[in-house]
Amino acid sequence: MFLSQKTKGFFVEMNDQAIMLARTSAPTLPFTIEELRECPPNDAVALADALSQIQPKKSPTGYLHAVVESCRFLSANRGSWFGGLER
Repeated sequence: MFLSQKTKGFFVEMNDQAIMLARTSAPTLPFTIEELRECPPNDAVALADALSQIQPKKSPTGYLHAVVESCRFLSANRGSWFGGLER
């Protein structure tokens, strides 16, 4: 018996110092943070590496069951990451 894959959640935040990426077990609460990556904002190679590391294994169908739940762009003077959860 095959079980369908659960939809993952992805959270992205970009500010003046870093781009932060998170993969979660579900797109809405309650969820578990499965993977968290950070890279410099102007480094395309580091961003590509972080994106490849945060993606889950491909399913046999080749589709990725995922939802981008949050994407935030902050200035240098704004603080919290991940919708109010502090890193």
